[in-house]
Amino acid sequence: ATIGRIDEFRIYGVALSDSEVSRLHGGGQGDFYQRSIEMTHSDGFELPRKVRVRFLEDGFPVSIDGFDPSDYSVTSASGSSPIMVSQGVYEVELTPSNAASSATMNLTVNGAAIQTVFGEAFASTLASVPYDVQLPSVTSAAVSNWAKGVFGSFQVSTDYASSVSVGGLPAGIDFNASTGLLSGIPQSPGATAVSITASNPMGSDPQNHQLTVYDPTAFAARMVINPVGAVAGERPRNLPGLLVQLDASSLSDANGSVLSSWPDSSGSGHSLDEVRGLPRAILSPSLGGAKVVSFDGFSQLYSTYDFSSTLTEYTILVLARHSGDSNETIVGSVGSDWVFGWGGGSSAYWKMGATLGQSVPADRSWHLMAGTFDAAGNTVLWRDGIKVIDQAVATGADSVPRRLSLGGSGTNLNFSNSEVAEVLLFDRLLNDSEFSAMQQYLRVKWQGGSLADFPLLVRMGSAFHPDFSHASFADPVNGADLRFFDGQNRELIHEIDEWNASGATSVWVQVKDLHSDSAIIAYWGNSNDVTPPAYRSDGSLWSGFEGVWHLDDALDSSGNSRTGTVNGGAVPGSSGVVGQGISLDGTDDSLSFTGYPGITGSGARSFSLWLKSNQSSSGVVGWGAAGNLWNLAWDAQGPYLLTDNAGGRRQGSSPGTGNDQWRHLSVSYPGSGSDLNQTRIYLDGRLVDSPVSSVSGVVNTQAGAGLALGSLHDGSSRMNGTVDEARLSSVARGHAWARHSYENQKPGSTFLQLDLQYVSAPVLPADLNLTVVIGQAMSYQLRSEPPATLYAITSGSLPPSLSFNAATGVISGTASGSPGSFNLSITASNSKGSGSTVLSIDSKSAVEAPTIGIGSVTGVAGRTVDLQGDLSDSGGVSNAVTVYFGDTDGIENPVDWNHSLALGNFDQGPVVASLSGLDSGETYFYRFSSTNSAGTDWSGPGSFTTLSFDQGTLRFDTGENELDTTAGLYWNKGAGEFKVMDANFSTVNYLAPDGTSWMITKANFHFPSDFYLGPNLTGVLLEGVNALSISSDGNVTLAKSLYGSPAPGAPHVPNGTLLDGYDAYYGDDSGKGHRLGRGALGGFGGGQGPGKGRSLGSNSAGGLSGGGGSYSGEGGPGASGPGGIRYGSGGLGILMGGSGGGLGNLGEAAAGGGAIEIISAGRLSIEPGVVVSMNGGAVIVNPNQGAYYSGGSGSGGAIRLVAQSISNKGTLQARGGDSSGMDAREPGVRFLSNAGGAGGGG
Repeated sequence: ATIGRIDEFRIYGVALSDSEVSRLHGGGQGDFYQRSIEMTHSDGFELPRKVRVRFLEDGFPVSIDGFDPSDYSVTSASGSSPIMVSQGVYEVELTPSNAASSATMNLTVNGAAIQTVFGEAFASTLASVPYDVQLPSVTSAAVSNWAKGVFGSFQVSTDYASSVSVGGLPAGIDFNASTGLLSGIPQSPGATAVSITASNPMGSDPQNHQLTVYDPTAFAARMVINPVGAVAGERPRNLPGLLVQLDASSLSDANGSVLSSWPDSSGSGHSLDEVRGLPRAILSPSLGGAKVVSFDGFSQLYSTYDFSSTLTEYTILVLARHSGDSNETIVGSVGSDWVFGWGGGSSAYWKMGATLGQSVPADRSWHLMAGTFDAAGNTVLWRDGIKVIDQAVATGADSVPRRLSLGGSGTNLNFSNSEVAEVLLFDRLLNDSEFSAMQQYLRVKWQGGSLADFPLLVRMGSAFHPDFSHASFADPVNGADLRFFDGQNRELIHEIDEWNASGATSVWVQVKDLHSDSAIIAYWGNSNDVTPPAYRSDGSLWSGFEGVWHLDDALDSSGNSRTGTVNGGAVPGSSGVVGQGISLDGTDDSLSFTGYPGITGSGARSFSLWLKSNQSSSGVVGWGAAGNLWNLAWDAQGPYLLTDNAGGRRQGSSPGTGNDQWRHLSVSYPGSGSDLNQTRIYLDGRLVDSPVSSVSGVVNTQAGAGLALGSLHDGSSRMNGTVDEARLSSVARGHAWARHSYENQKPGSTFLQLDLQYVSAPVLPADLNLTVVIGQAMSYQLRSEPPATLYAITSGSLPPSLSFNAATGVISGTASGSPGSFNLSITASNSKGSGSTVLSIDSKSAVEAPTIGIGSVTGVAGRTVDLQGDLSDSGGVSNAVTVYFGDTDGIENPVDWNHSLALGNFDQGPVVASLSGLDSGETYFYRFSSTNSAGTDWSGPGSFTTLSFDQGTLRFDTGENELDTTAGLYWNKGAGEFKVMDANFSTVNYLAPDGTSWMITKANFHFPSDFYLGPNLTGVLLEGVNALSISSDGNVTLAKSLYGSPAPGAPHVPNGTLLDGYDAYYGDDSGKGHRLGRGALGGFGGGQGPGKGRSLGSNSAGGLSGGGGSYSGEGGPGASGPGGIRYGSGGLGILMGGSGGGLGNLGEAAAGGGAIEIISAGRLSIEPGVVVSMNGGAVIVNPNQGAYYSGGSGSGGAIRLVAQSISNKGTLQARGGDSSGMDAREPGVRFLSNAGGAGGGG
């Protein structure tokens, strides 16, 4: 027995961490009612500076009686009213007296003025808050990439900026100054110069930002290219017997998050579901920022599952490392004395009751441990591909793990500072090829190195996709219209290695960062852009390369102009892996690069090529001088490197390198003074290093006569065979680069998955006419939409001396013979089908005046239009064409037109024109004018009307009552507001579930055709007390947001609305807000509606508080007032809004959300980024006091959508208001005492 006292006796079901024990005793303050004030602030620039003030008792926040500006003082700054974040935690904003210079602001909190609810005061506390201001800067990229008609976004980043402004944005894109996000749907392709300015009181920094938009609709063919082969190798789940896969890369937890478990990815359900301490998910810089699991020497994860009943023999592979001073168990067991890989201060360790080996001291490098154990006790451990343990042990309980653990073994034993990337456990012995494949999988996945700017080979032809045809290109001869884009809308640099219009085409594409889900898209078939981009031939694709030789000739594609000299009878253009290679005879053939010494000194380098030879040994490439050179060769053991420096040799092990098959050989040296043994040799994407056969040495390559390809540096040991795709790089390339290069380029590769889509079967214009002049050279392109893969003349014949290209559809030549008419039937085909037309050719003896027709309007938007004129007779030569347009028909006099646009020169056929900058909802007239040497012709008149509404401000006024004659739709396009239409009212009587009766009115706006809210509108205002009904006999498109919460001119709080109810502190003001929220768009005001919140209590009891309004969802109760009754559902046949909250002690309550219906006879589309919001109002409380006997918030309103089909890519909102004092807009104290309830959902 013990004499004494006991208090707070506790037993925890887990081992507490040091941090948890510290928290139990107030972080050193003791559990003795010690009160303190703690002040913290963020790092970096902030204006104003936010200071978090925490009132603590024994280290924990404690409720206090209030905190206002009189309770603190500050020097060199002014302070704001404190805002309560949570119980005992407040935030104060400090604004420097001179915000243009750095300063230290001293904040003193008068602790004697602050008391807990028990009247206990605090000690006064001083905090020095630094304000560091420097000139601001815009740090985000100066270019962003977008796609026309596709929602996109770009995050603007800055340093030391208190505000950011953006100017010159194109139509469809908006900037959110609060979040710094550019977002929207671009309407037009092209590059736009945008100004982004970061400012603070010290100055500003403007950035000239280029916003680039490409048009995916301009192409006739789209091929999605998925690099499905860009994986680490054989997937573990493809092998039978996988019991556990713990893959840190699959964890969804954010960087620094504490883990409570580690899910099993094998599908077997053997997660590590028990935890001790604080294991965390972190990003590992040494693994390229990959996510791993970190153990701090006091933490552990282990399984509930007992593996001892499952395992008699097994294979285990782990990639992990020691990361601190505690070099104990990383992989162990709870329940058996079993430790694998790391332990006892070693990183080559296996313990099964007794220790098998610990000959390698622990270090902080990542290691791959791979082990096997069979039923006879044969135990083998491989460390980084080298066998370090091979012995037989007596089998027993400690031969297998019981409850698999990471971070330590047993119960609170042998904890380690460690990091784990992945664990694989199989319930069988893997065979040699499987064992090798799993090691390669882990090496490539975790240690494979960067894949930035990877040159991806794309093979195109009917052999790779049955529907592919070069004839579908607008330029089938050179592919000049081919473009590649990635998922971030960035145009990708590409180079055509071989364009073979009758067979396979090979294209290299620079992928920004290769991985299996980094799909890219190839587009072609754009007849408006057939100029090849400069990057196709300037070598910019090959960044980081010293030389790239495709070896169909000796030219260098890298842009460094390192052209080789062909020696002996070497034959460039021989059959290769990628197009063509060079054939060598082993006697005097080689390529030499006199004047280029290769990479010298200890500089980083990588070299790769394809080779095919039946030699048992040969040189491959070399450079340098005797004593310090760099020779790559192979012998019977495998490929190797020689430096001629103290016998330095890096040997690879892969017999049969010269087996008369195509082999991909790659070597990489990291440079920076590394030893030769840091070189890695890869054959066919596999690491084949043989350290035991290698000799370490210094790498210090000297300049010699020049690089030699096909032999060693001095021309000896010449190769007999063929080589292709030789590349020398000045950066080290990892295992992943070598593997993916091999898998991507090898014959018969399945690395890429192609999905080709033609938009539709070709359609040819009806009844084509062509005029040719005898003796005049001509060329006429038959054009279908989309471009066809094959054209044919099915009947009729051409004028003499003209020819027809069936692959391209081009008629060309110089007509001869006699004038006359020639009628032909033409068919155009692709994989989707075929189309046909009649072509009439009029052969004339001289040039005649042209004939041009008005054509058609091919596309209309709010501010743009697409036209297509018809140059039906060119007179036999090219014509200069101009389109004239304006608000009246100027006939055939150019000066009588408001606008004109010169379109360029056109041959006979369609003339395309795109007009922009037009006014929305206006009718325009237009004509085409066409001129050649024989005269000018004008088309007849045409007209079009741009869509309403896509400009200025649109206002729906539903009226102040059911008879309001001012109700209607108003539009201000910039020249003053005018009324578009009146509202039609309809009223019904609604009997609520509680027996009350309500007259419900809605204002109807009917559109006899399509209804369009365009993205170029400045805004859409919704006003009036009646519900809003919009109906259309056509389609409805919403590209602009609709908010049902009317905003006063100068709200009491930022973003305040008239639906909100305001504490009496603010006062009633129609320009700012009212105590009783005003109902709008069919929503009921505060204290009103079938589902109004109840207001209960009495002054003698302390005051009233209101419950939240209800609708489809039930409102929350107030301190003494319940929520209202529910009355709404999706089946409610009446369009009506939400109900208000119950009144608080001083008469405040918020209104319910409004009601809107949109009815389309066709398709209803809500575009990305658009918000349709009918939210209820909230009660905004006294900022100095918080919620105190306050009213309730309003319920959400109603949104009804009716159409034949609905596509919603935006956001629909009908939520109730937050409970009083809890709204995010609250500027002050959020202390709750007898608060009102939250509104229910709409």
